[in-house]
Amino acid sequence: MTRLMKKIKRRSMLKGLSLQARLPFLICALLLCVILVFSTMAYLEVRNSARKVAQIRLNSRIVQLATTFSQSTQGLLSANARIASNPDIISYLESGASFEKEAELLSYLASTRTDSSHIAVQVFDTNHKLKLSSKFSYIRDFDFPDTLLASLDSSNAGRLVSINDSVFYPLFSPVKDGKNNIIGYVVKWRLFKTTREALRQYTMLLGPEPQIFVGNKNASLWTDLITPINGPEKIDTTKTNVVEFRPDGYDVYATVKDVPGTPWLIMLGVPRSFVLQSVGTFLNWLFLAGGILLVVGFGAAWFLSRSITQPITKLTAATSAITSGGSAPPIDIDRTDEIGKLARAFNAMIIRVSNARNDLEKKVY
Repeated sequence: MTRLMKKIKRRSMLKGLSLQARLPFLICALLLCVILVFSTMAYLEVRNSARKVAQIRLNSRIVQLATTFSQSTQGLLSANARIASNPDIISYLESGASFEKEAELLSYLASTRTDSSHIAVQVFDTNHKLKLSSKFSYIRDFDFPDTLLASLDSSNAGRLVSINDSVFYPLFSPVKDGKNNIIGYVVKWRLFKTTREALRQYTMLLGPEPQIFVGNKNASLWTDLITPINGPEKIDTTKTNVVEFRPDGYDVYATVKDVPGTPWLIMLGVPRSFVLQSVGTFLNWLFLAGGILLVVGFGAAWFLSRSITQPITKLTAATSAITSGGSAPPIDIDRTDEIGKLARAFNAMIIRVSNARNDLEKKVY
């Protein structure tokens, strides 16, 4: 019922307009519909093209980035495995070392620190009880990382963990005796962080506006290499589509890849505003072209309606003069279309009416 009333109201609005106003209105309405449909289709096509270009560019770089992270982690694991193969650590775990031996081992563990990201190195027995710990920051003792329980027989990296708004990860290596039996574990904790300047210099090599994000494969934690962020809650690495998420109140397009040899995912992304920058420019040009087309269309429709309605107005005025008992001069319309034919027929009618009126007056008088 409401829809029917709206239709009736629209028809009454058009019915109240003159023919001279109705024609431009209808033509502009038609042009507006065409412009909106075309602009929407063009915008969607250009936006999808921009996203595809961004995806191709990101995919071409993320493989190299994932390989770099993997190689760096494997180098750190190799260094950790060398610590685990230290004869003094093996002897300590086999025999239950004296306090003098513990002091020597703690000094050795302290000497293995290579950079400021090295937070702690710990030695656990097979019951996951902490035996030695060399810490290099205010961070409390770390517990044995449960994320490593699935693969305790070889060196590997653990999932990222967050403590006091900082992100850490463990490097794990089993300690084996001469019979290749596992007698303990060496776990090195590292801070997963870099400076903004170093990150900016590194990302400049990847192209304009790139952003790097690393997270656990189960999406439990994400970081931008500086602080934890709100990353995607679920990632399907079997798909190659662009991932869209909001790390800190702004939209990001990113591609995702496994970091080989780790339980991590790496994302390389760019801000959505950067991807759609050219799309916004294109949309502005569409609006400008549409506005010009509407103005030109309205002007053309107005002149067309005047060319139609002016002769009709003259014919209407002449007809009104005749019906009121007066006389009307012939209509001067130099046209060959239907209105011109109507005007010539009307002029012929005026002549006949005038002749008939003269004949009637002669008969009367």
